Amino acid sequence: GRIPAGTECDELMGTIDLLPTIAALTHTELPGKNKIDGLDASGLLLGTGSTPRDEFVYYTSRGQLEGLRQGKWKLLVKRPHQSPGKPAPRNPKPPEILLFDLLADVGEANNLAGAHPEVVAKLEARMIELDAEITENARAPWMMEE
Repeated sequence: GRIPAGTECDELMGTIDLLPTIAALTHTELPGKNKIDGLDASGLLLGTGSTPRDEFVYYTSRGQLEGLRQGKWKLLVKRPHQSPGKPAPRNPKPPEILLFDLLADVGEANNLAGAHPEVVAKLEARMIELDAEITENARAPWMMEE
């Protein structure tokens, strides 16, 4: 199939979804027994379905867990940068908690964390759960699975 010119889509998809999507489009089975953290979004690309993704985990450039998008909500837990090899400060600053309603505030200008502590708690717990699942299924990039 082809994606018609001028098509716009506001569904959630990330580059992490490319591997399982291309595998589905080419009718190729993914190797290995570990779970792939990307999702097959071929229906979205072909215009025959919506995104299979309703949440997305964010990491810093240093690989630290930082946030979660789930539905209209985006939670960011910004921790102060810790330089490698330096001792941790005695009185570390608490993380900055940011919560945005992306349907009402796509520019992420209005932090709603104080107004919705129950959403913050739910999203933070889910963020940690997903990170643990990703860590459990991680494999070294140079390792081939049978």
